[in-house]
Amino acid sequence: MNFWKEDTMKTNTHYRAMRADCLKKLRRYQKSRVAVRRTVPPMVNVTHGEASEGNITVTCRASGFYPGNITLTWRQDGVSLSHDAQQWGDVLPDRNGTYYTWVATRIRQGEEQRFACYMEHSGNHSTYPVPSGKPPVLQSERLNLLYVLVAVAVAITAFIIICVHRCKKKKTSAAEGPELVSLQTLDQHPVGTGDHRDATQLGSQPLMSAPGSTGSTEGA
Repeated sequence: MNFWKEDTMKTNTHYRAMRADCLKKLRRYQKSRVAVRRTVPPMVNVTHGEASEGNITVTCRASGFYPGNITLTWRQDGVSLSHDAQQWGDVLPDRNGTYYTWVATRIRQGEEQRFACYMEHSGNHSTYPVPSGKPPVLQSERLNLLYVLVAVAVAITAFIIICVHRCKKKKTSAAEGPELVSLQTLDQHPVGTGDHRDATQLGSQPLMSAPGSTGSTEGA
């Protein structure tokens, strides 16, 4: 009886020791993961928006950072813009456990070098200037350009069709010209009709004035 009791106590002691060791390792692993996640810096990307009436929209996006506490703002010549001049997105969690957010503002086209996005996260901070390059064109301006190109193409096609039609018409007129001239000449100078009338008159005169024929008739 004592043997079974001692064996059970040893088993329980060994089990408790193993359990305590596993819990200790698990807590250590969780702390290491949390420590790693707390040091994940954001990836920042600054992009152009669409140009409209001399203004462009610039957007600063931060993603993949942890924890979610972050400062993201636009600066002009090193001075932060007012709250009303900026538009912020919410800090939202991503599927991998990190966070992402954005901030945007409108600036005059050609003054991009005066603006920069300021980021501060977990004690680290940095600035990201607006990239150089021509901003994209608005969709409406693309449509207007497309309409102009289509109109020009239609006008060129119509001009080519008219030129081809006129050339064909000139060739047809040149081919029918000699025949029309000959018909007009025949109408003005009816040579064939005159010859026929003269031949008839010449053929009828001997029958009307032949003396031999008249004398023989009278003698009869």
